[in-house]
Amino acid sequence: MTWEFNFREFDQISDMKKVSSLDSFLKNKGFDFEKLRSHGIKPKEFGRLFLPILQSGVIQRWITFHGFYDIGYLMKLVQIRFMPTSMATFATTAQRLLGTVTDLKHMARYCDGLLDDNLGLKKLAKLLGVNRIGTAHFAGSDSLLTASVYAKMKTIFKLPEQLSEGILYGLPHPIRAFRQPVTIVSPSPSSRCLVSSFSRSSPIFIGDFLIIG
Repeated sequence: MTWEFNFREFDQISDMKKVSSLDSFLKNKGFDFEKLRSHGIKPKEFGRLFLPILQSGVIQRWITFHGFYDIGYLMKLVQIRFMPTSMATFATTAQRLLGTVTDLKHMARYCDGLLDDNLGLKKLAKLLGVNRIGTAHFAGSDSLLTASVYAKMKTIFKLPEQLSEGILYGLPHPIRAFRQPVTIVSPSPSSRCLVSSFSRSSPIFIGDFLIIG
């Protein structure tokens, strides 16, 4: 299951001045820009309602495909105080806001037979034998396909965590949840030990996006 949200403040006239072909492409796919302007969700309202979910820690992982702009747009939606001005700051901000981000296009680099990441989501799904549900280029369908492809890649390739988790394609800095040491004390003084536990500063989302709870 996926949820798809459509926002009202996108203006194809001003936002897509020089890409009329994209305008026609989206309309042919079924996008009704006029309807969205009157019935779509206000981005600020969505951000206000989504932020508590983001901060609750209930989201376990964020998966995306070539998701640099997706993550940036999410930051804008939840209205962070300052947009990052460098790649390092972008990674740090995303890590604190989201936790761990995984990008399938980055993972494909290390998977035999996946063209060294030189492919799109549709081609990647085809190579792995994953079928789409719904219409391409709609966020809900793309998100579900992204999650299905991620599950198949994890099953087939079994990549080590340092190669598959916490890397956004095109970003040289990792986006991983913090690991903090936790002291566990038992009634017996000799039983005190130090263990490493997984501590998230915030939740995680999946890409176009898709959320795994």
